[in-house]
Amino acid sequence: MVIKKLKVVFIVIIIVSIVISFLLSPIFSIKEIYIKETDNYIYKDIYDNINLSIGNNIFLALLKDGNVLSLEFNNIEQQLHEKYKLLTNINVKAKFPSTINIDYDIAKPALEFIKEGKFIVTDDEGYVLKVEDSHKKGRIRVTGIAFSKYTLYEYIKSNEEKMKNIKIIYNELLMYDSKYFTAFREYINWIDLSSDENIAIMYNDRVLVKIKAKDDIEYKIASMCVILSQQVGPAEKGILDMTKGNSSIFSPE
Repeated sequence: MVIKKLKVVFIVIIIVSIVISFLLSPIFSIKEIYIKETDNYIYKDIYDNINLSIGNNIFLALLKDGNVLSLEFNNIEQQLHEKYKLLTNINVKAKFPSTINIDYDIAKPALEFIKEGKFIVTDDEGYVLKVEDSHKKGRIRVTGIAFSKYTLYEYIKSNEEKMKNIKIIYNELLMYDSKYFTAFREYINWIDLSSDENIAIMYNDRVLVKIKAKDDIEYKIASMCVILSQQVGPAEKGILDMTKGNSSIFSPE
């Protein structure tokens, strides 16, 4: 009986040794570290500031700086977040057998929140990028969202649903500009979310747009862009009411 148990233990040891040898073999040595390229060349600097090198074993690297089960390098993601404050949605992941993918977004100024006379500049999700004394063209002013404080390089803590709606609106405007080579979003003076029922948008200081907060906002913003660009005259003033189902009613002054 003892001999049989020793044989089993011996076999298990051999199997484990073979598995470990296989996992530590050159097959799983890191051969490529793919870093997302950006216009500001930050990706070149990232390579010199991560604890990963060509030739490292991918499993040992995961054990040291990540999670073998999720294949994500959580520690390295945190390091990048602390060093490069403008990077968001950082994802460092292993791709077997020998590749590391480093992906991220770069936060870009999109919105302005006014707090105590200062312009809190954020990306489209409310990630605080800087604080300035004046408004700049191309950034949309957001009102009607309450927040007690803000911290540089962190997200504004406020109504999640309203912040989500702001992101949808901004991205839909961005898509319209990209598709038709326009600068439509630069004519949006402000977006007000003080009401829980409706969203108010001021266009070019002359047309007030009303949209229900619970509607299909993507569809409504896309329709708004078409109506204001093609159906409302360049000098007309008034109210564009889009709160009544799928109908849009423009009431000129």
